[in-house]
Amino acid sequence: TMTSLQSIFSFVETQEEDSRPSSPPDGYVWIDESPSKFVGDEGKLVIRWPVALNADVVVIGGGPIGLSTAHMCGKEGKNVVVLEKSVLYNASGSSADFVRMFRTMY
Repeated sequence: TMTSLQSIFSFVETQEEDSRPSSPPDGYVWIDESPSKFVGDEGKLVIRWPVALNADVVVIGGGPIGLSTAHMCGKEGKNVVVLEKSVLYNASGSSADFVRMFRTMY
């Protein structure tokens, strides 16, 4: 499945006394929203600064088809992110055994 999205959201956490970092993590952009505050595991106030992953295309699934899609989008100059819930070559993947190998259908 390929989803064309502008961003995927996350947070950068700091302690209460710290200000927002001067730049977001690589590949992310700051979102112009107020930070959220909550009490962390150690009982200290933690501030979450919202960030968004900067991508032209997000490919959901890093199997053979998903990686091929990501490769082709990358060749066209798109900023591509692949989201995979598991590790490379896992037992539940679409090409893990003879029954689920997509190439046996052709």
